[in-house]
Amino acid sequence: MTIQLLDPQLIDPNPFQPATRLEFTADDLADLSSIADPAIGLRSVPTVRHHPEGNGRYQRCDGHRRAAAWQLYRPCEPMPNDVQDLTDRQMYDYMAIENGQRQDLTPIEKALIIQGHIKRFGTTQIVAGELVGIRTQGAVSNLIKLLSLPAGVQALVNPQQVPQRIARTLVGPARLDPQAVVKIAQAVAAAADDDKENVAENELSNLLRSKAVVIGWAHFKTDWQPGFIVGQQKTPLSCEACEFFIRNGNFHYCIDKACYTAKRAAWPQAELNRASEKFGIPIAVPADKAKTLNVDFRNESRVKGWLTAKHRPDHLRLVLNPNPQIHMSQNALLDSPHVLLASTDPHALDGPAEKKSSEPTPDRAAESTAQRAKRIAAEEQEAEQRRGERSAARKSRADVTWLMQQVTLDTAAQLKIEGGILEVAAHDISRSTHVSSDWPELLPFEKTIHAHKDDATRKRYIVFKLLLAVVYAFRPNETFSWSRALSKITGVVEGDLKLKLKPGWDNPPISHTDANCWVCGQFTPGPAITGIDRSLGWEQRSNPGSVVTCSPECRKKLNASPASAHPANPSTKSSKQKKP
Repeated sequence: MTIQLLDPQLIDPNPFQPATRLEFTADDLADLSSIADPAIGLRSVPTVRHHPEGNGRYQRCDGHRRAAAWQLYRPCEPMPNDVQDLTDRQMYDYMAIENGQRQDLTPIEKALIIQGHIKRFGTTQIVAGELVGIRTQGAVSNLIKLLSLPAGVQALVNPQQVPQRIARTLVGPARLDPQAVVKIAQAVAAAADDDKENVAENELSNLLRSKAVVIGWAHFKTDWQPGFIVGQQKTPLSCEACEFFIRNGNFHYCIDKACYTAKRAAWPQAELNRASEKFGIPIAVPADKAKTLNVDFRNESRVKGWLTAKHRPDHLRLVLNPNPQIHMSQNALLDSPHVLLASTDPHALDGPAEKKSSEPTPDRAAESTAQRAKRIAAEEQEAEQRRGERSAARKSRADVTWLMQQVTLDTAAQLKIEGGILEVAAHDISRSTHVSSDWPELLPFEKTIHAHKDDATRKRYIVFKLLLAVVYAFRPNETFSWSRALSKITGVVEGDLKLKLKPGWDNPPISHTDANCWVCGQFTPGPAITGIDRSLGWEQRSNPGSVVTCSPECRKKLNASPASAHPANPSTKSSKQKKP
């Protein structure tokens, strides 16, 4: 360390110091007025180095504000400086560290310092970021991306005008229309602090919908990284790793239309291949003459059995779905809207009567003992399978009924309309779909909210009607399909109304009726317990309306935890339940 008194006029600024940090007003230097007192002077001596050109001058490493205060309060006096031999890298590091400690350093200034260090000295983002107090590669990368924004936007990036989190959302859209993005930034800067997020999202939404491509739920997954695609010169990245991918609210956009088009065309076949590998089911070829299976709530459990069996039935095939908006039951089973389950057996899902109507009646008198035993075992298995399908269908119906009521009660309060507008909306929607006599379980609930005398009830009525319009179908197998109801309700609540579904909204409680188990939730095949049910282990205590169990195992659980018998499902009736 060599302390020397030097003429401030012989000292140049740090060549790497941002120009915005070299100009100071008297107010900026007021807190350093103690420099004027000879008894105090400088508490910390600035560092300088000899000018690299050897012209008798110096370059200041740090302390630019202290130097400015010295010239303000003690003009024409030589100033003490610590003269050291410093490299360019050291000069830059000192500058970065000193500025990084400033609270008023803007994100753009930090980004410029980091980028300059990387370009000049070939350092990593993490090493450069640590100089200004940023220690994660992701945060450094996000900062550097801000430098691709138009100059008109960069000038506004600060906590008071356009916060960094909002500025990052403008990086991708700036590729589409730089001038439009500048106007969006100006609108955000002019908005109140608590409204900046909404202004940015709304303005961006208008821009993206007009100039970008929306990546819909059935197009392809945004984390998919395909292999080589015909017609593309390079292997596309996953959308989430691509600079042309933009999130805005609940929507995803792509600004590289050529890549989007290629991915969308390749995705269905990729999904078909994935499903074939996952389920071990071959992809149909023309010679198979496979027909798409009509899967609904009545036979869904049988199809699930096929898919989870150790050995898949040989008649199953997979085909592409030409319309991803339909076949909701299959979408849930195969985890893809683009793949359908087909069969080479035209009677694969027929009932016993239909399946055997075209077959000759076997001569039972000529059966051997072994043949008779085999036939009886097959018939019993078939009957048990049909019982299971009817049981699953009744449970699905109860669950969908509960779902309609519970989602209505959970989400209606989130509607933001009030007063006269709400009253008009409730009146207008009253002309839409009504609960018909084939869904009697919902009639009491509809009746309780039909009068809609207050705002809370009106909101419930509106949500209920919107849900009913998409869930209710002419065919019961569609109305009471659990997977279809989940998909339709999600679309209305989160997609159309922009409301939030509460945790557990898709987890129905165990029903408490006179024909389902109050412990495991299993339903009987029919609306009441029959002699066949009792022979299989079903039991109802005392009288109608009391606890029902389906097996000794469930009765043992019930006795171990009596609280499990308390009614919990508002969608089904029993003598112990209250109306919803």
